[in-house]
Order: sequence, then C-alpha cells, then structure tokens
Amino acid sequence: MTVARTMIVTINRFRTSAEEAERLEASFQSEDFRATKAASARQDAICSMYEVVTQ
Repeated sequence: MTVARTMIVTINRFRTSAEEAERLEASFQSEDFRATKAASARQDAICSMYEVVTQ
C-alpha cells in the first residue's frame, strides 16, 4: 500500500509584547514541543520556525 504524503503549512503573523514573546519561546522549548518535533523527524517530516527580526 502506498501512503500519500501530506503537507501542512501554518503561517502565523502577529505582534507581541516582550513578555508574550518570552512565553512563546518557552513553549517552543517545552517537553511537549520537543516530543512533537522528534516524532515529526521520525516520520521524515520537517519542522521549521522563522523569526522576523526587522520590519
């Protein structure tokens, strides 16, 4: 049986305070996020994040 590849793309654009940015960064370092990213790698998925640093 052949399994079709699936692509999911999310683009999030928002402005945030320094405090909210710190909470968001902390969530990316959480055990849950790390486990999800590791599971994605085992499934040959790519997980990428980009931060806009200038406007």
